[in-house]
Amino acid sequence: MAYNFTTERQVRRPANPAPAASKLLSNQLKTTTMKVLDLIIKQAYFDQILAGTKTQEFREVKPTTIKKLLQLDEQGYEVEDEFGNSQPIKYDAIRFYVGYRKDRDTALVEVKDAHCEMFVDENDEPITYEHGTDKATGEPLVWVAQQVVYDLGKVLEKK
Repeated sequence: MAYNFTTERQVRRPANPAPAASKLLSNQLKTTTMKVLDLIIKQAYFDQILAGTKTQEFREVKPTTIKKLLQLDEQGYEVEDEFGNSQPIKYDAIRFYVGYRKDRDTALVEVKDAHCEMFVDENDEPITYEHGTDKATGEPLVWVAQQVVYDLGKVLEKK
């Protein structure tokens, strides 16, 4: 099925009309909004994704990217599951851009699933670091080193 995009956030898909109404709706399109994550990658990885040999994308969670990658509560803290694992934001697709040039290659790729993985040391303890201070207490903020793993699906669009 071919996809036409009116913006980076909307996908137009042909409607699936009932047989009796197909003539009336044959030229109409149903608009569905998709949640899309924009990421910059290198050409080699872009080519692997298009070829289907790279089926996962990894992004380290940093103080500068946390709002883009993880679900946060009202106070700005990470939302965790019952096991203490951070919960990634659910995206429908990732738009990959090769580099920063204006005429760069792009592709929109389906996201099948996503999960977080903590980085651990040789004793299987989470690796942590300090960055910033808690506004309420003045204490240093302790961050757990982790990454979001996106399971990639089919390529929806390539430019």
